[in-house]
Amino acid sequence: MKWKKVVLMALALLMLVCMASCSAGNKLIGKWQDDYELVEFKKDGSFSASYYWLGGSYTIDGDALILSAALTGKKSFTYAVEGDTLYLYGASGSVQFEFTRVGK
Repeated sequence: MKWKKVVLMALALLMLVCMASCSAGNKLIGKWQDDYELVEFKKDGSFSASYYWLGGSYTIDGDALILSAALTGKKSFTYAVEGDTLYLYGASGSVQFEFTRVGK
C-alpha cells in the first residue's frame, strides 16, 4: 500500500515538471523582432527568420535555446523572456540579441 503512494507522488511530480517545461517553451512561441531580424518560433519546434538565421529548428533544454539552421549551423544561447522582451545571452553571459514580441 505504501509503495502505491510513493509511485503516485512520483508520477505527480513528473507531471508538474513536464507542465513547467512545456509552459516555459510556450513563452517563446510567436513572432519576435529586433532592428534587423523578424523571427517566428512555432509550436512544432521550427522557426523562421527574415535575415541572419533564415530558419530551421529549435530545442529548449532548461534555460538553453538551441537553434539549428542551414546557414549558421547549431547555436546555443541562454534565453529569458521578460514580458514582451526576449533576451538571448552568449557564452560570456552578455546579451547578444534583444527581441520584442510583435505577434503570437
